[in-house]
Amino acid sequence: MCLAVPVKVLELLKNNKAKVAVDGVSLEVSTSFTPDVQVDDYVIVHAGFVLEKITPEDASLKLQLWDEYLEKTGRKLC
Repeated sequence: MCLAVPVKVLELLKNNKAKVAVDGVSLEVSTSFTPDVQVDDYVIVHAGFVLEKITPEDASLKLQLWDEYLEKTGRKLC
């Protein structure tokens, strides 16, 4: 099972791609499904594709929940 985590868009790249980051790790993802994504947006990524844009407030809440989960389980996000 894969879980999607909110990430922040750092840079828009050529060919419907973007550079995103979470927890100090950055990666390149496809924006083919969400062409309106902009730098500094928060998005949900799954399997290398941006699935949706979310508000900064929603991203903050989701990341806070992730932090709580990781703390309780002793795991790391990346």
